Amino acid sequence: MMDELLFMRAKQGDADAFAELISSYRGLIHKVCWKYMGSLGQEDVEDAEVESMTRLWMGLNRYTYDLTFEGFVYRVTARVCLTMLKQVHAEKRGKRKTTSLDAMTVSKDQDLSFDPEDPHQSVESQTIQRENNAELMRCLNALPIDQHNAIFLVFLLNLPYAEVARMEGVPEGTIKSRINRGIRKLKDLMNSAIDGPEERALFLSDFQHRNGGKK
Repeated sequence: MMDELLFMRAKQGDADAFAELISSYRGLIHKVCWKYMGSLGQEDVEDAEVESMTRLWMGLNRYTYDLTFEGFVYRVTARVCLTMLKQVHAEKRGKRKTTSLDAMTVSKDQDLSFDPEDPHQSVESQTIQRENNAELMRCLNALPIDQHNAIFLVFLLNLPYAEVARMEGVPEGTIKSRINRGIRKLKDLMNSAIDGPEERALFLSDFQHRNGGKK
């Protein structure tokens, strides 16, 4: 629960009040930044955290109580990370000519897997998993923001539907609806992204199995 007094003091420019207010959400900020930026390195994660804190400090006047303050913190942080990732990928595209292999390498930099690699898998299998997970994240980032947020919070941050609904300020059924629509769109995007009907069928079947087991 947000401390209203701290919020009002922070909104009026009290830096100490902002530091105290945001301290409860530092864990969320770090977790979101790590999920988005972790594959690029610790320095990028820290840069994203600092930028997120700055944007939150500057954007307190934009918080309108339409969602929880925690939801507001998530949205600002996620937007910062997405912007930074686009900048990183744009810089890499500008530094070299992209072949189809190069394009896959750019995607692999954003290796934010839904599942960790299995150390018992062959190198080839791990490579395929990394590539497919990278494509999954690329396609996830192409979804409408409400669907993207719902899927990210439930499947990457492992939050229950009820908690995500509370954060977003909407009924739980709305979150489930956003996820269902998002998954259908995500599967269509992945269908086009992964070559090979057998590999695509296996990956999408596994993804659907994981979705079906989420409570």
